[in-house]
Amino acid sequence: MIPKKNLLSLMLPLLIATPTILSANVSNNKQLAGPPSEFDFMLPAQAEKSAFASKTALIPVTLAETKEGNWYWNSKIAVDSRDFSFILLANGSKNWQIELRNPITKQIMRADDVALKHVSTNYGLEGNKHLGEKYTFANMDTGNWDISVKT
Repeated sequence: MIPKKNLLSLMLPLLIATPTILSANVSNNKQLAGPPSEFDFMLPAQAEKSAFASKTALIPVTLAETKEGNWYWNSKIAVDSRDFSFILLANGSKNWQIELRNPITKQIMRADDVALKHVSTNYGLEGNKHLGEKYTFANMDTGNWDISVKT
């Protein structure tokens, strides 16, 4: 058996050293090599800045010719907010007539008549400019709206 005095002399340094060992932080610092002016380029990528965070979708519009010689397309768009907008990107979209069908009242409305704002301009997409029509709506019903494009 170990005498109490010897046991105490063995345990005391361990008791003193234990908190220091347990509280030691492991440093995982990256060692950067280069001038400080380039350090910003060496930072880890931030996922939230490179990820797509858009709440938009691209829906292809393929017009089909009617018996009368006009062109027509229709589809449904899911609207989950009372305020929403959409952009038509196409050359010649100024000649299109856009109609919306309310999912609750079934009323058919011209987009030009109910839009809060209608802007015709060039929109940039991957370094290119595309003529487009942006329609902004406010205080509309939510649901699956029917949308049609006619010429």
